[in-house]
Amino acid sequence: PVLARMEGHGVRLDRVAATTLASELGDKVDGARARVVVALEQGVKFNPRSHEQLGVALKELEVPIRKRTKVKRMMVTDNDTLLSVRAYAPEAIDAILEMRSAAKLASYLDSWLVLADDTGYIHTSFNQGGHYEEAGGEGATPQGRLSSSDPNMQNIPHHANEEMGRRIRSCIVASPGCVLMAADVEQEEPRIIAYLANDETLK
Repeated sequence: PVLARMEGHGVRLDRVAATTLASELGDKVDGARARVVVALEQGVKFNPRSHEQLGVALKELEVPIRKRTKVKRMMVTDNDTLLSVRAYAPEAIDAILEMRSAAKLASYLDSWLVLADDTGYIHTSFNQGGHYEEAGGEGATPQGRLSSSDPNMQNIPHHANEEMGRRIRSCIVASPGCVLMAADVEQEEPRIIAYLANDETLK
């Protein structure tokens, strides 16, 4: 019943702030994408989001292949692999990573703006026992902890880009007459054990 009321009430979004920030991040994505195209010496039809096209373009710059895909045997271009070969094309790889980071951050705001109702509230779904995606995919056992989906409101960026993450989180605001409170469990299991054991040192 508590979760049902939470879902019904929703989480309030500052539409103006979210729209402004989404536009800013969109500009960052476009700017980084343009730098990628120039740094890789590609034409206007080049798609920097395509791992296959990226692999071909990096190979043309004589960037060594650290890993290959299993099916097409193309260069793997995930972030960790690109960082391992950054010295061979620093300008291009820095621009690729910046583009990806800005695009990922923008995706949070874009989904919030789409999913918010007419009054500006996002009605996420709370899953009491977790859900399989968080546990590692279909067929996996959920972790048994509360999660949310459509959208995932517990996965707001924080560490990757602290300043931008803070600005994104600031788009979630309190309902009129209310305040937001941030709280987290800390060492929950040892605290329970200390209580059950009634051990003074452990407590």
